[in-house]
Amino acid sequence: MGGFAEWDAGVGRPAQELMNTSGGTEGNFGDLARLACRVASVPVALIGFRAEGEIQLAVKPGLSPEEERFARDLCLRMFIEGGRLELADFKREPSLAPPAGSAGLEHLQFFSGATLPTANSEDPWFLAVLDRAPRRLTPEQRTGLQTIGNQILLRQELRRSATDLAHASAQHERAEEARREQA
Repeated sequence: MGGFAEWDAGVGRPAQELMNTSGGTEGNFGDLARLACRVASVPVALIGFRAEGEIQLAVKPGLSPEEERFARDLCLRMFIEGGRLELADFKREPSLAPPAGSAGLEHLQFFSGATLPTANSEDPWFLAVLDRAPRRLTPEQRTGLQTIGNQILLRQELRRSATDLAHASAQHERAEEARREQA
């Protein structure tokens, strides 16, 4: 699948393990979401993953509940479309336009999202940006978002490795304690 450009393959791990660690994910990805907003010059960035057909957001996007549901639907569509979706003005796309009368949704007009390539197919991660004005990303913005996507995967792997190390260390301590009790 492609990303914001042709992204290098990264190494990913199942997201549930990341989501269940102390501190949650907001602190891990909030700064990257803010950076994505600055790079793309947009007010909203989404970082999350798809698990069991549902979109899980790792960062609270600051959207109304209706806007967030619509953004999640766009992210699901991105996965269906092959991992990449950019709509300069999705109001011009009848199949993707917000439902008539949806409070607040008439303000969203731009979406660009891409899955982040991982070594496994479980819980693929994504990065997406939204704006309230029609637009297109520049090549420089796509490159910047690609770099941020790589950082998301690196943080995910680092967090997973730290969790694995903590589990191994605890297991080693239990085995060492059991050995001492037997001696």
